[in-house]
Amino acid sequence: MSSIVTMRYSLKGAPTEIVRNVTYEQTVERAAERISEALDEMVASLPQEVAPQLALTRLVGKLAERQTLRMQWIMEDSLVREAYAAAVARIPARPGRTDV
Repeated sequence: MSSIVTMRYSLKGAPTEIVRNVTYEQTVERAAERISEALDEMVASLPQEVAPQLALTRLVGKLAERQTLRMQWIMEDSLVREAYAAAVARIPARPGRTDV
């Protein structure tokens, strides 16, 4: 894994600090874990009469309001769609799975 290099620049454009403490993969993995846990918690806390898909639909709307650009990338970017398709293709088939 390669390190993410964060450079801070002075007003004159000269680098003033380089930070190599977190890798790209670690950052992405940590975010995926937190988002996954938050989705699981949300679905687990829903009243029985609320379908999880309905709550996820509402969540996407709320995120679009708060994270407009990032949600646009998720919903519309061809690279993101390709990454999703590739990830789903790597998931082993299991009973009840309807996305393959």
